Amino acid sequence: MLPARPDTSGAPAGTGRHAGSRQREAKSGHHACMATTRAELSSIASTLTELTQRVTALAERCRGGRDAELAAELFAVERDLRAALRRLGRTSSETRSARA
Repeated sequence: MLPARPDTSGAPAGTGRHAGSRQREAKSGHHACMATTRAELSSIASTLTELTQRVTALAERCRGGRDAELAAELFAVERDLRAALRRLGRTSSETRSARA
């Protein structure tokens, strides 16, 4: 690629014949990144939900028996996972509102 030639037209920066094209590229790149980010966050939330369900099921199987201590620890992990899901949900909402 050839080096860019300096602008000697005297026009203000960002007003040349390619300025609109560059601005559109930057804007569309930003929206593509936001869409990718939202999709990734949604995927992570789905995975966390599934993991939370698995931990809960395991904790419930361990409750009441000789694994009561393990069950208590697993229920603590479940609470932490649910907190992570809520935080991720808030982050996702902030991401959506940032693009508006």
